[in-house]
Amino acid sequence: MATTKRSLTVRVAAGFGAIALATLTALGGALPASAIGPNVEVDKLGSIVVHKHAQPEVPGLPSNGLPVSDVAAPLAGVEFTAQLVPGTDLTTPEGWLLASEIAAAADPVAYAQGLITPPAPAPVLTTAAGTATFSDLPLGVYLVTEGADTGDNGIIVQSAPFLISVPMAHPTNTSAWLYDVHAYPKNSVTDPLVKTVDDADALELGDTVSWAVSVPVPELPADEVFDSFTITDQLDARLTYSGATVSGPAGLLAEHYSVTHVGGLVTVDFTAAGLAYLSGLDNADIVVTIQTVVNGVDNGEAAEYGIIPNTAVANINGTDITSNTVDSRWGLLTVLKVEDDTDTTLAGAVFELWAGVPGAPGSTLVHTTAPTGADGVATFPALREGVDYYLVETVAPLGYEIGTIDNPVQVFAGDPAGVVVQVENAKIPAYALPITGGSGEAAFMIGGFGLIGAALGFMLIRRRKEQAGA
Repeated sequence: MATTKRSLTVRVAAGFGAIALATLTALGGALPASAIGPNVEVDKLGSIVVHKHAQPEVPGLPSNGLPVSDVAAPLAGVEFTAQLVPGTDLTTPEGWLLASEIAAAADPVAYAQGLITPPAPAPVLTTAAGTATFSDLPLGVYLVTEGADTGDNGIIVQSAPFLISVPMAHPTNTSAWLYDVHAYPKNSVTDPLVKTVDDADALELGDTVSWAVSVPVPELPADEVFDSFTITDQLDARLTYSGATVSGPAGLLAEHYSVTHVGGLVTVDFTAAGLAYLSGLDNADIVVTIQTVVNGVDNGEAAEYGIIPNTAVANINGTDITSNTVDSRWGLLTVLKVEDDTDTTLAGAVFELWAGVPGAPGSTLVHTTAPTGADGVATFPALREGVDYYLVETVAPLGYEIGTIDNPVQVFAGDPAGVVVQVENAKIPAYALPITGGSGEAAFMIGGFGLIGAALGFMLIRRRKEQAGA
């Protein structure tokens, strides 16, 4: 073994030492610079440690095979494979020769891929530290390929397949080889989408609710451009689309995107010019705001009555990222008009519904009902949850007094029966005497005495006339 180690450098240097020097330049240090220097330990095994991290704000980590401490957040659950390129056994001159041929190719990765036959080895998942480790590797050239993102990290741009030699020239010690190689492939991830709803001014059917989604634009490696960037939002059937706006950092133009609406699906699709604009952004968000009108609250599912959800999806370079789900919540209010003694339903009552104390600053008259029918019912089919509503009876049924209502009233989503407020009315008496001892009693007494006095006077005058005629 010692003889092999001693003679390897001589054979490589004599056979293709000059060519091997080009390897370092072609693959950025991924393949050995040459076999000139210390002998490769042919009985030694090596390792590759792939570090998967979010794209740093300032890209350009050194990639020289040594570990790096200043890195972005690690990404767990990302698949990687490392395949030995057949024929690149770096314990032999033939392996070194093939390695140099790969390095000299116009596309070294494609050249190496053409030498590899299926099946691919089982992938290794990155750990919580973002590392995928391939241990006990025979010396040779390896093709490293990124696979699926099982950790839902929002990876938008996968690292391209790349080549690593084990060993590789040590970057800081020219008298040594590096057998445990660390790689930091370029990548790009997106932060979560944030969905919000604005229904503060919506109180009843026909009012407007706005839905906004903020889409963080991933940072791309230098000189890369997005392949695609689309935002979609499938509206609930209880919403009617009325328009959408797209906003972003300075420079966003109308020709950078298109907005379409088909069957409740709102799509914002960025054009080629828009993709170039997005690729040049740094830590920026695109915000899409959709205006809708509430057209109903019942979707046929009792538990979902009045609960109108909304979620957006961004598809960036073929990867879907789904936002959180928000909802606007609505309920049903029914007023039942009855006689206080018999619970007989009463027709002819009219009600006003206010958001807030009626007439107070900031309060809103939401709705005025038609007169109740024979069933005594007045219905408010859709009112937003979380609002203090006040009922005011403005017209009582004929022959009845205005009813008293226990305000405020609230409605709740998820209940098709809704909230029922029973308003009782008392009949107006045919006549009503004032309370005994009040000032009204004196007035009646004075009036009574006056009538009696007038009657007596009339009788005396008539009697005198009769006596005079006799």
